[in-house]
Amino acid sequence: MRILKIDASANPNGNSRVLTQYLVENLAEQHGSNQNSAEIIIRDVASDPLPTMSAETLMAFYTYSERNDVSEDVKHHLALSEKLIEELKSADVVVLGVPMYNFGIPAHLRNWIDHVARQGVTFRYGENGPEGLIGSTRVYLVATSGGTPIGGAADHSSTHATQVFGFLGATQIEVIDAGGSKGAPDVVIAAAKTQIDETLQLAQSA
Repeated sequence: MRILKIDASANPNGNSRVLTQYLVENLAEQHGSNQNSAEIIIRDVASDPLPTMSAETLMAFYTYSERNDVSEDVKHHLALSEKLIEELKSADVVVLGVPMYNFGIPAHLRNWIDHVARQGVTFRYGENGPEGLIGSTRVYLVATSGGTPIGGAADHSSTHATQVFGFLGATQIEVIDAGGSKGAPDVVIAAAKTQIDETLQLAQSA
């Protein structure tokens, strides 16, 4: 099993980072290995941010195969996109930290989405509408917030991430609710760890 772990919190000690680490460690243990020997890809889009999408790059993503006049900067950008897509497509499990900033996802995470959501590569439009192309992938979204309830009307963070991965073809998406509305940080962390334990147990027995 190959795990892609993505962290997006600007806080190096943020709840989402604590919980993605806990989830990955437990996934590795569940599959009979430890974290050091498991095949884990770590992508930290906050500490190692991706370049923002320019108009030239965006257009090249859709027309690159038809052109030979793009700049070296765009070629580099495209190569980065292909690397990120390979990380995603090769993963059996994605563990994604989704902290809520101003009711939505962090800009760092949005940049990652813009790099991997490419028509004809990770999704396509067919006779029956959009079709995801990332393959058989299980996704765990660790959704955190300062106080906004996860899944509530003001949550445009976990719902956004769920929509994106469903669109790209993830076969199963689980949301770990670590919303700050549950109480003090230690209470939130403890409740989320319990949810992770129960979710992994159910997945193992399925």
